[in-house]
Amino acid sequence: MTKYFEENESIYSSQGKDILEVLKTVSNKYLGSHPAQPLTFKLINENNFKKNSDYRFDLDLGSLFPNAKKEQSAYVWSQINWMADGEFSFLPTPYGPMRIFINGELAYKSNSLDEENPDKAAKFTAKLKKGPNNIVFQFIKTTLGFGGMFTSEMYKGGPLRFMVPSAERKHEVGFLYTAPMDGELATLPSLGTSETSHGIKWYPELNFTADELSLGQFGRIYGVKEGRIGFAYTKAEYIGDSDNYCTIKGNSEGAVKLYVDGAKIFESGKAGNFEKEIKLKIGVSDILIKTVSGKHNWGFNLEIISNSTVKLSNPSSAVSATDPWLFIGPFAKDFSIPLTQIDALDIVFETENGRDYWRIDKPGIYIRPYLETELYGHWDYPLGVTMYGMLQTALLTNRTDIVTYIKKHIEISTAFFNYSLWDKEKYGYDGFNSSLCDIVSLDDCGSFASMMLELSQYESPKDYRIVADYVADYITNKQVRLEDGAFYRINPKHIEMVNTMWVDDLYMSTPFLSRYYRLTGEQKYIDDAAKQFILYMKYLWVPELKLCAHVYYTDKKVNTGIPWGRGNGWVLFSLSELLAIMPEDHAERPDMLELFNKLCEGYLARQDEDGMWHQVLNDFDSYQESSCTSMFIYAFSRGIRMGFLKDTEKYKQSVYKGWQALTRIAIDKAGNIYGICRGSGHSFTPRYYKYELSWQLNNTHGIGVILLAGIEALKLENFLAE
Repeated sequence: MTKYFEENESIYSSQGKDILEVLKTVSNKYLGSHPAQPLTFKLINENNFKKNSDYRFDLDLGSLFPNAKKEQSAYVWSQINWMADGEFSFLPTPYGPMRIFINGELAYKSNSLDEENPDKAAKFTAKLKKGPNNIVFQFIKTTLGFGGMFTSEMYKGGPLRFMVPSAERKHEVGFLYTAPMDGELATLPSLGTSETSHGIKWYPELNFTADELSLGQFGRIYGVKEGRIGFAYTKAEYIGDSDNYCTIKGNSEGAVKLYVDGAKIFESGKAGNFEKEIKLKIGVSDILIKTVSGKHNWGFNLEIISNSTVKLSNPSSAVSATDPWLFIGPFAKDFSIPLTQIDALDIVFETENGRDYWRIDKPGIYIRPYLETELYGHWDYPLGVTMYGMLQTALLTNRTDIVTYIKKHIEISTAFFNYSLWDKEKYGYDGFNSSLCDIVSLDDCGSFASMMLELSQYESPKDYRIVADYVADYITNKQVRLEDGAFYRINPKHIEMVNTMWVDDLYMSTPFLSRYYRLTGEQKYIDDAAKQFILYMKYLWVPELKLCAHVYYTDKKVNTGIPWGRGNGWVLFSLSELLAIMPEDHAERPDMLELFNKLCEGYLARQDEDGMWHQVLNDFDSYQESSCTSMFIYAFSRGIRMGFLKDTEKYKQSVYKGWQALTRIAIDKAGNIYGICRGSGHSFTPRYYKYELSWQLNNTHGIGVILLAGIEALKLENFLAE
């Protein structure tokens, strides 16, 4: 037996055989560790460096300064916030001479080979400290180029966020850069110093010119075009003993309408002063101004006069947004939108200048949403199955608060989906929704979208159908397939995935296809799901083991032969999902039932004496693994209850024995889950799975399936009792 903790620390020792209490403990542990949190808004300059399709920042100084002279230098300066002390790998691609300094130390210096091969990324490793890290790039102009590309080694840029490091632009995302100069800086800039202390000018521009300031807020942001409409939005906070009578006073350079909490309180068809007494409620009120541009300028002034303190604040709560107003425009005279939508921060507006989003009164500065959480609100495949388990637990225990939690978790992706597509187009990468907005594999979409469709039977997340259709289009029309229609991987950003078929992808595709069939009634989706099982067995079934290999190489036409535990768990888990939805009269149902029974026979034979399954299914010296154990319990129980299995007696005992093993071996009293294999690569040797692919505590690959296994064990108990 793998020993994760002392036996008296197990949840079995405290909760005994009370499955419901175990489910409550595990789900409450997850909620307590990952509370709901809103998006964080930061500032970003539209004139800063963008990312390219490879998720590398393109620090292209040659395009910014085409008249730079040979041998001139320019500097790019930023800050990396990091989670812990340690080493980290970076991928620079110099267009010419390039030096990178991290925390004052030279970390990378390009050589001629690097500079002559701009299609390839170099690599270096540097130490980062917990918290802010100073990073300075020096580039020199040559005939080869001026600037370079830069990213972390992690796919899609990893967790790195580059923040502007100067005192004037604290909490703004991006970089600062200089114009080309003769010679070099005597000292490199350091974190938190003023931009004026270095004796040089830093770009992008920090402030408007005097002439621009004279145009009014809308005029300097959007230009002046008579008769155009714009909206400004702020929040007024009043804290007192009773509602507060106050006066809103100001002037406008064009026609104006003023709204408080959606109610129009003032309107004037011409420029001039305005003054209105209103009653402000205790707490926070929305204030919205609709303005019309004059001939020569476009803006307004507003103040709230009160005997009590009334504070205006930026509605996005963007850190360092000292201006309390957000701005959007310009719109034509006849523009109309419900007031309930105009102040929504998840909407991209159709303006006269094209699609656009909220800005503040600084040159080129937008607000931009980010996720600052470890797990809450993220869209990824392990969280798909985690939330599936949490949802089923919530339904079983009548926890409407958990259902609401899951809905809001999903809506961070779905409600901001259209925004995120615009965001990616504008900045070259999206701020927080990378997997969904740039789907390049089934991992990116199928698992989480399947869970989303499951939730939609009880609660409808905002815009979930738009996202479901988008995912279905990717899986059906864009995901690469072999000639026979089998899904495989060709993702060049993950070298180890090129020309491979992973058994995991049955879960990343078929549960979603099954649920999308249920949603639309279109038979082609359930047909495709069934077809994938038939095809995957053709490539990945190992007859002598009666188990599935983890990966098949489509070019070498060979599979790895290694029966990885969770990979096989995904197969049976997914097939039970398909059979639960597939119509009784479907032409492929008999074959799917036969396959289910064949798989179950193979997996049952690999359960150990304790009741667990192992990281490598045919190697009991590998560690006892929680996620695959949970999936086999789940599928066996469903097979008994739903009539998928022919011979049920031996599987009843297996479910009972397996669940008890999980509670004795893998779950402690606090609801922590041990023995969950981390996210995997693959190998042709079992040594990788046994010794390198280690287990982790409370990994999201296992939390949800543990909950689902417990639910199924409880349902089976009740089923047999009846």
